[in-house]
Amino acid sequence: MGTHKPNDTESYYNRGIAYYKKREHDKAIADFSEVIKREPNHADAYYNRGNAYCDNVDFDETIADFSIAVKLEPEYADAHGYRADLYHHNTISN
Repeated sequence: MGTHKPNDTESYYNRGIAYYKKREHDKAIADFSEVIKREPNHADAYYNRGNAYCDNVDFDETIADFSIAVKLEPEYADAHGYRADLYHHNTISN
């Protein structure tokens, strides 16, 4: 992935998406984390990092990231829906 520009936040975000699609979740999490470090109000980065955490079966981190995405963008329907599914799943599992 040679098009990455080290000071370009959007490059980190796009590379995180590419890693996620390739199922390289740890790399995706690292890139989304860098986006969040640079732009703490980037709701999509929280949402997508939450998806990567979910695929790594780290549901507490997933719920935390989806919750932040919802706080930043209250109308974020996917984050609301998937967070509710995880709460439901955790209630059934426990």
